[in-house]
Amino acid sequence: MLLLTLSVFLTSSFLQGYIPLLVPTLFALLSFITYCQYAIDKSAAIKGNWRISERALHFSALLGGWPGAIVAQQQFRHKTQKTSFRRLFWLTILMNSCGLMALHTETGNRILHHGIGKFQQMSVEGLHSDTAIKLVLALTTFRN
Repeated sequence: MLLLTLSVFLTSSFLQGYIPLLVPTLFALLSFITYCQYAIDKSAAIKGNWRISERALHFSALLGGWPGAIVAQQQFRHKTQKTSFRRLFWLTILMNSCGLMALHTETGNRILHHGIGKFQQMSVEGLHSDTAIKLVLALTTFRN
């Protein structure tokens, strides 16, 4: 239910012009990366090999990879029993969600627009491919 709520929130935020397509795209990318981290860590745990640190897993979740972490935790039955890990994990979800909601405030939206504008400027100046420039602009343009 939480993942569906996030999907609806990101979609409506994009369609209403609060966030560019880049934000949901980053959530998807970070979720995939975090999912892969959990898969690698579970495999390493089974084999007794080097593990991915809990700090790295939490950091990925905090950045926006928590949807992938939720799926991986359920699919692999990994990191679901340790209470201290679970508490910190849910705190990362809360912090990330608060940050996402802050983008809908006047100040947050102004900061986001400024940052995206700078990113667009740097990208367009640094890219030499029309296709790459079009992709950057498609991902970073706000709907009106």
